[in-house]
Amino acid sequence: MLVTLTVGGYFGVRALNIAVNRSGMDEREAEKILAQAKAALLAWSLVTIDDNNSKSHWMQTNSQVGIRAFRPGTLPYPDVATGITASFATTANPTPSDGERDQGCANLTWTTTATVTLRPVGTPAGTAPFPTATQRVNLRCFGRLPYKTLGLPKPADTSADTDGRWPWYIVSANLVSTRGECPVRLDSTLTNTALAAGSNSCDSSPTGSATAPFPWLIVRDPYGNIVSSRVAAVVILPGPVTTRQPGSVRQIRSATALPREYLDTVDNPNCPGGVRCDNALLNTNPNTTPMTFIQCVNPATTTGDARFAANYACNDRLVFITVDELFNHVAKRMEREFVTCLKEYFSTVNSGKYPWPTQPNSVSTPMSGTLPLTGSFPSIDDAARVTCPDAQTRFSTESNWGDWQRAASYTLQAGQTSAQFSFTDLTGRPPVTVP
Repeated sequence: MLVTLTVGGYFGVRALNIAVNRSGMDEREAEKILAQAKAALLAWSLVTIDDNNSKSHWMQTNSQVGIRAFRPGTLPYPDVATGITASFATTANPTPSDGERDQGCANLTWTTTATVTLRPVGTPAGTAPFPTATQRVNLRCFGRLPYKTLGLPKPADTSADTDGRWPWYIVSANLVSTRGECPVRLDSTLTNTALAAGSNSCDSSPTGSATAPFPWLIVRDPYGNIVSSRVAAVVILPGPVTTRQPGSVRQIRSATALPREYLDTVDNPNCPGGVRCDNALLNTNPNTTPMTFIQCVNPATTTGDARFAANYACNDRLVFITVDELFNHVAKRMEREFVTCLKEYFSTVNSGKYPWPTQPNSVSTPMSGTLPLTGSFPSIDDAARVTCPDAQTRFSTESNWGDWQRAASYTLQAGQTSAQFSFTDLTGRPPVTVP
C-alpha cells in the first residue's frame, strides 16, 4: 500500500511543482521527499495501535497520556523543532528535532521568542498535562516531519538543515487526539461540519453532534487564491535560503533557528488581510483564524507578471492532504474490517445469519422490527455478543474502531443472510454488500 501511495503521490507532486527551481537539490529528490511524506502520513492513519515510536509509550501514569493511535484517521503529532524550546509541564520533556513525533501541540501563548507549552489534545480538561477548555481552542500543531515515526529515511544531516531537505509539518488538531475525546467522533460526519467562530465541542458525548473543534487548514495557490479550505495536514519543503518579504532580511539557518528562517512569505492582495501570506505565521488563533499556507513558483518566472510583487522570493514546496481525501482513504480500510467482521459473525457466531442493526448513533443497542431494517453497524449483537471475536482479540479496547461504525448505515435484509453498509457522508463511496 505504501509503495502504491508513494508512486501515485510522486506524479501528483511532480505535476504540481514542476515549475519550481530547486538550487542545491535535484528536482526528483525534492519530489520524492514530498511524495513519500504524504504517502507515509496516509499509511500511518490506518494504524490502530501505534508501534512506531516506542519512546512515547509512557502510559497513563502521573496524569500522563499514552501516545497511541486509537482511531483510524488519526495523524501523528509533529516533531517539535530545535529552536522552539518545548515545555511539557512534566518531567518527560520531548527531544526536539529527533525525527520522532512529540507528545502534544503548541499553545497559543507561543510566539517567535517564547517557549512552547506542549499539551496533548484530549480530556479531562485542566488535568495536567491536559489543556483547559480555553487552551483547547488555542492549540496549533506544527513542527518538523517526524520521519522516524513514519518509517522514512533521515532527510537532513543536521537539524540546521541549511539545504532545506527536512520538511515542516502542520496538522489540524482535530486529527491528533491520543484518546479520542477531541473531537469525540473522528468519522465521516466531520467532513461536512462547519465551526462557529470561538466554539469548541471537545466535551460532546458520542451521541451528540460531532463537530470539529478546530477550523481546517487552508492552502492557497501562488496567486493567493484558495485551493482548499478543508485541509487536514500540510507538508512544506523549504527551498534555499532567501529573502522574506517585505524588506531585505536574509534567512539565517542554524540548529536553533525559528520557522521563519526556513519558510517564506508572499505579498498578495488575496492573502489574509489583503497583504501577505506567511508560511511561518504559526501563532495566529486557530479557532478564529485558520492557519493558511501558500504554494510557490520559481521566482525567475514572475518577472514582469503583475500578479507578483517585484521582490517575490518564495521557494517553499508543499503537498497537502484534504479532510475528504484522508477520510475516504481510511474508509477503504474500515470497509475491509467490516466485511471481515460480518463474515466472521455469519460463519462462527450466529449460525449463518448476519447481526441485527443497532439504534442510530449506538454500537450496542439492537433494533427490532420487520426486515429489511436499517440502523448503525453493530459491535454488540442482540444477544450481547461481540460481533467480531477475532477483532476483539486483535484490537482489545479498540475493537469499536474509534466510532467509525457509528458513521456507517447498516441494513439487514430479510432472512438475515445478506446485509449492506455504507458511509453515506463520504461522497462517491458506494454501498458494500455481503456476502
